[in-house]
Amino acid sequence: MSILMKIKLIAIIIALLFFASYNKTALQIYYSGQTRGDLTNFSQAMYNSSLGRYMQNTFNYSLHNFWGGRELNIPTDSSIFGIHLNPILTLFIPIYKLYPNPTTLITIQTFLACLGSIFIVFLAQKNKITLIGIVGQILFLSHPSLRSAVYSEFHAYTLSIFFVSGFIYFISTKPKHWTTIIFFILSLSIQENVSMTIFLYCLILSMFNKKNRTYYLILAITSIAYFFISTKIIIPHLSNYKSYIFEAVYGNKLGGSFYDMAQNSLKNPQLFIEVFFSKENIKYIGSLTRPAIFSIFSPVLYIASVFSLLSSLISSSSLLKSQAMHYEALFVPFVYFAWLNTFKKISQKHGLFSIMLALLTLTSLIGSINKINTNLSNKFANIKPFDPQLEEIIPLVQANASLSTQDHLSVFFTNRSQLYLFPVYSTQSDYVLLSKKDIWPLKEEEQSQEIKKLNKTHNLNYENTSYLLYKKIILK
Repeated sequence: MSILMKIKLIAIIIALLFFASYNKTALQIYYSGQTRGDLTNFSQAMYNSSLGRYMQNTFNYSLHNFWGGRELNIPTDSSIFGIHLNPILTLFIPIYKLYPNPTTLITIQTFLACLGSIFIVFLAQKNKITLIGIVGQILFLSHPSLRSAVYSEFHAYTLSIFFVSGFIYFISTKPKHWTTIIFFILSLSIQENVSMTIFLYCLILSMFNKKNRTYYLILAITSIAYFFISTKIIIPHLSNYKSYIFEAVYGNKLGGSFYDMAQNSLKNPQLFIEVFFSKENIKYIGSLTRPAIFSIFSPVLYIASVFSLLSSLISSSSLLKSQAMHYEALFVPFVYFAWLNTFKKISQKHGLFSIMLALLTLTSLIGSINKINTNLSNKFANIKPFDPQLEEIIPLVQANASLSTQDHLSVFFTNRSQLYLFPVYSTQSDYVLLSKKDIWPLKEEEQSQEIKKLNKTHNLNYENTSYLLYKKIILK
């Protein structure tokens, strides 16, 4: 076996070791009932797709009906692509059909996120800094943003870690090769907002590369065009709400539409500065950058990594800056390719010194992770076995029957065409399953009122110390 193949094998083994560890924890989180509606959304859509009902989903719309105060009808053929556009999911329908279970999505997500790290080593090997590449791979795999993404249910956005890593690698080594075009298309198909970061990256590349300037500009224009076609035409057409509901990002001060944001930023530069350069944002970016601090010396890639956080930066919601979900997934590949590019420059003049710096970065990683990862650690501190009382109820809910249930229970019932967040569609559903202990998102008084309504249309079919299962009364 050649040295080239041995290095590639080492990179794959490292990725698989991290995958085994992360996937074990991710599955434990699922079985302990700590996943929420996002995993339910994608699992229901994938189950329906595996039966020929392409990307049909009702649960996601029930979530938005509840949280958004919307009271629209939810047809059974509602498309999940009316919320976010994730055509990349089509690739995984055959796998999901083999094992139609949410754990399939969790495993695919974790595997691809970890596998994305091998591109760091491959690029380092081409630049003759293989040892630094292996250090970079370990840093990539250890970054809290990657771990929080793979531990936080399933999100198509997290797939960007693999596909965008591949795109950066191929555009760096053979920009006009067919593999670059494939990874470019796949990266755009992950989610509409990924195309914005790809746009900026390609645009900056065009500014610094005269030879391929036209080519990079074509990629940039394609990316931004795809974004606006997705958000202004495709998603509104497929959505029950006939709009792209994420255009106004969680309390964004700049405005309620892309046009308003651009106009208000130009008219009021002080507001723009206040939003983007707030103390909270600077702290947020700094904490994410700390484990890859040398990335700042590679501005093209580093600017793209920061730009990938755009939704979080303009939002007033602390949730998007919590660093305990998936919002920073795209940050990881850009920041570590920036890190590697910095060491490539240093290595050309100071080979041994660059290796020492890389190892120093690795040894300081633990302290950085401890500072960044508090929210993530707290979130999953109480992983426990699968609830036996829930396990005895699951078979009692008839297959394919409609069900309205609470967020944390929904993920265990995704193999059905009609699934809703309680109390949405509760009086119309065949079954209603409620927890006596974890009643979120309702308050105790609200749940009691909903149960009173339910008693007029449903019978209590089964009860144990933790759960109530209601079945709709069939009138003769």
